Amino acid sequence: MTLRLYKVDASGSEINYYTYFLRDVYIKSISEEMPLMLDTANENYYHMERISFTYGRYSEEFEETGAQGSDEWTSSCPQNVLSDLNFDGTVNLKDYAIMADEWLR
Repeated sequence: MTLRLYKVDASGSEINYYTYFLRDVYIKSISEEMPLMLDTANENYYHMERISFTYGRYSEEFEETGAQGSDEWTSSCPQNVLSDLNFDGTVNLKDYAIMADEWLR
């Protein structure tokens, strides 16, 4: 997965100034959100999506200078399965409660 961050320059053009390259990505949840439009503080916000995910490796680049970095935190532990949402080594009702809470948001 690649995430590119943009900024607007003085001429009004969008410029990619930072890029993340993510590997071993697992999407945890996707939820739709719509802020209360009667609140004037939300007038610039419309329909949005909240996406939660995990990843095992990443690299990043600051486009303007070319500075780069990377890291990795993968585990070969067989106890860590995708449905173990609180990473306690077992899949139980606590994990289903986390899943239900994410789903109800």
